[in-house]
Amino acid sequence: MKKTSLGSLIIILIGISIVLLWVIVRLNTPKFIDYEITTHSFGQLSGLIGMTLFALTFVLTTRIKKIENMFNGLDKMYKIHHTMGVISFILILFHPVLLV
Repeated sequence: MKKTSLGSLIIILIGISIVLLWVIVRLNTPKFIDYEITTHSFGQLSGLIGMTLFALTFVLTTRIKKIENMFNGLDKMYKIHHTMGVISFILILFHPVLLV
């Protein structure tokens, strides 16, 4: 059984909280009614989540011992850093495409 690190759970919770904040801010506006509004909403979400993950990759490169311990070691932290970098790059690339 693979052990899930506390750091991974924190990153997932931050991503979920960004989506919830976006929903709260856009409470009175339509989000997923038709194709145009749906792609615009996904474009906004991809930009928000992509930039949040991108910012968190910088936190992971600091090599702070407490953060390293949350990921069960430096090697696992760097693997997650790499994965987050790839995901954030893809989300940031989709952001303008979905807004158009």
